[in-house]
Amino acid sequence: MQHHKSPIKRANVSFERPDQADVIALIEELDAYQDALYPAEARYALDVAALSRANVLFAVARTLSGEAIGCGAVVLRPEYGEVKRMYVQPDMRSSGAATQLLTALETAASEQGCRVLMLETGPYQIEALAFYRKQGYARCDPFGDYPAHELSVFMSKRISAEQSGPKLATTHNSPTVPADCAPADVLRRSKFVIEQLRVIEREADYSQLAETLIESVAGGGSISFMHPVSHEKAMAFWAEIAQGVVAGERILLVARDEDGHIVGTVQSVIDLPENQPHRADIAKMMVHPRARRQGVAESLMREIERLTFAAGKTLMVLDTETGAAASHLYAKLGWSVAGHIPDFALKPHGGFCSTTYMFKRAIGA
Repeated sequence: MQHHKSPIKRANVSFERPDQADVIALIEELDAYQDALYPAEARYALDVAALSRANVLFAVARTLSGEAIGCGAVVLRPEYGEVKRMYVQPDMRSSGAATQLLTALETAASEQGCRVLMLETGPYQIEALAFYRKQGYARCDPFGDYPAHELSVFMSKRISAEQSGPKLATTHNSPTVPADCAPADVLRRSKFVIEQLRVIEREADYSQLAETLIESVAGGGSISFMHPVSHEKAMAFWAEIAQGVVAGERILLVARDEDGHIVGTVQSVIDLPENQPHRADIAKMMVHPRARRQGVAESLMREIERLTFAAGKTLMVLDTETGAAASHLYAKLGWSVAGHIPDFALKPHGGFCSTTYMFKRAIGA
């Protein structure tokens, strides 16, 4: 049974042993969360024994009453430190504990002579990615022994360090940081990352969303537009969508490529008539032609499904061009066909196409 805690204004962070019962429980919560998101081959977790080594800084965040609510670690290597096992319980994430933990770890690593911190996380952990960006981390190429994998996002940050400070001894040799992983000149990024936009603020994002729409339609995407779509029309469409996102009427996801450019997007319309509070419409799935066949659409769909169900919806509905590539993806992801309507709409370049309506229920609904 889950016990909900009252938010706290500030946590107490200290460096402790990871083999305490309440800390082990935190690590098990983190493992369960990540196991639900990624297959075993994409998980690179450290166990309690590894976290107890001499070259590991391990911090715990506790409430004023002493209850463990978060943890994090830095593995000190000869050329860099690696952030591992960062976790704060979901109902405590507004407390600022994550920032306190990471700040404490960065300070301690700097005092040990560490100049660069690296980390590996996953594209489905949207909150974590946003948090690390806010803390000054930038995406980079794979480092150390990590393979390049579509379910891995690599980030790095340069931290100030006093070279006179002693370094903790390491227990094994570690590869050096790739030169292009230095935060000062990070340009290339690992594959793509899925991000939830709660507001569209950057003019570049508007332009890239507009380009994705224009090129998707030009490539034959049946998304309620006819080819050619003018830039002005596309920008006006996204301005209207932005209003619905801010109003909480829809969830908007984007996929960014290795340069941070938006190359895909999908929406979940969650504000429906009062007699359909349990339902959401999945809409405007589009991927820029240059980013297709890289798993972008599937990653977008998996995350929009997760967020929609997390919003309390138990039924999702969508429509797609009958026989199009998207319809096969939806079937692969467990969507059921409700029916087909012939000659439902015009294709972007002219000519009628049929539409297939599909649905998916939450497990247990």
